[in-house]
Amino acid sequence: NGTFSICAYAPPPPPPACGSTVYDPGGAAADYANGANFTATYCPTTAGDVVTINFTAFITEAGFDIVTIYNGPTTASPIFGTYSGTTNPGSITSTAVGGCLTLTFTSDASITYPGWTANITCGTPPPPVNACGTTVYDTGGSGGNYTNNQNYIVTYCPVSPTHVVTLNFTAFNTEAGLD
Repeated sequence: NGTFSICAYAPPPPPPACGSTVYDPGGAAADYANGANFTATYCPTTAGDVVTINFTAFITEAGFDIVTIYNGPTTASPIFGTYSGTTNPGSITSTAVGGCLTLTFTSDASITYPGWTANITCGTPPPPVNACGTTVYDTGGSGGNYTNNQNYIVTYCPVSPTHVVTLNFTAFNTEAGLD
């Protein structure tokens, strides 16, 4: 003779679908809480599409309350970038097989802010750039510096499937170990 209990629980809801607006764990009207630990994966509903996260508002405690975007379906996927403070990450589009993006948000034990709001959209991936025979630059262009919290990914493809692409860097100067 033993005792037992039966527990029923509802699984967490799936992340919002394409065309949705998502918020930090504080929601649309409140600051996020201390000690937040949030992870969501967004995948397209149509095979061949990719997910884009477009941040429309962004303010967290710089260096302590951090959003990380991963290019794929898990936190083991390559990192697009980590973001905090007041520099809006802007629009980030998956280049991963399957088109998914994973977002994590963590906050420390003190100081909270309004957080972030982002739109989740899905669509066909942008076409690759054919830049053969040209000079390409970072987002600062030929005479400027790139800005903080940049997330810049470009795919270069050869003009013929039998060719390969070679990048020859003629200048390279970034912040060591951080950029």
